Amino acid sequence: MDYLKIKKQLMNKRSAVVKELDLLTEELAEREEESSEQTDDAEVMQKKLETLDMIKSFTDTLNSIDDAIKRIEKGKYGICAHCRKPIGNKRLQVFPFAIYCANCMDKFDE
Repeated sequence: MDYLKIKKQLMNKRSAVVKELDLLTEELAEREEESSEQTDDAEVMQKKLETLDMIKSFTDTLNSIDDAIKRIEKGKYGICAHCRKPIGNKRLQVFPFAIYCANCMDKFDE
């Protein structure tokens, strides 16, 4: 497995996520201004909550990417955090920041 290539892909994904977070943060600031002007507007509040949910989702993704990059740097990338067996290449291609192999993930989902 080409860890340098994976790390580069993760860094590119990280940059895209950071840009999206910046845009969402700006959007949230605009929603804050709107809500201070229209304190009773439920639509503004709903949009603000949706933006907060998206920020949380992108922040979680960013943390997962950062963790994957750290695992690459420590030589632990592609090793299941539960059973310590290798995570399959196909799984890592689909979920490059996976921390569990498919077998362990199936057990956790039950």
